[in-house]
Amino acid sequence: MQREKFREDMAHALKPLTGMSPAQLEAYQRRMSKPASLQRECRRLEGEVVALKGEERSGRGDRAQIGMRLQDAQQKLLYLRC
Repeated sequence: MQREKFREDMAHALKPLTGMSPAQLEAYQRRMSKPASLQRECRRLEGEVVALKGEERSGRGDRAQIGMRLQDAQQKLLYLRC
């Protein structure tokens, strides 16, 4: 609990320098221990999730297919522990 509080306080203190929220900083730190290829895959998947969520909200395309692609991308993010 103490370590978590410390990390959160550090993230808030570093925000002006990094421009990252505590959640973004945590994700960045998790990825640093991964090989470069996995880091790129995580960034690609995050972009894909954001784009698919936008498509889902806008109503463009087949919602069922978009939902399945979104779920697949989110599951892969979890699997890779991004």
